[in-house]
Amino acid sequence: MIRANAMILTLMILAVPLSGCAGDDDDDSLVGVWFFMDSAVLNFNENGTGAVSGDFFNWSTDGDALTIADVPNEDGDGTMDIVYTYAIDEDWLWIHGHGECYLYSSESIQEADWESRISETTAPSFCQSTQS
Repeated sequence: MIRANAMILTLMILAVPLSGCAGDDDDDSLVGVWFFMDSAVLNFNENGTGAVSGDFFNWSTDGDALTIADVPNEDGDGTMDIVYTYAIDEDWLWIHGHGECYLYSSESIQEADWESRISETTAPSFCQSTQS
């Protein structure tokens, strides 16, 4: 009986944090602050909101697609959604859009160390055609 109760308690403890994973694929892995060198650039919140350079947005994922929603359009008379391709490889976030591939780290890295650290990474296939 004690063993059964311990097993049930363990499953309940594991189920609570995982209950948020039932929706989109890998939203949880994006959650947090992402850096370019030593500057915090992107912030993805658990509730599907985020910020970049002081501008706020809504976000979601579906497979390897990252949608940034409600972005003001160029005319300033409405909003649009922008879909990027993304991948996370350990502590690195790769985002591809607008013909470019962008790399962010989950930790602040001094500018002097940035190049040597990114040289140790391997770009995902969707970025390889944009790198020289």
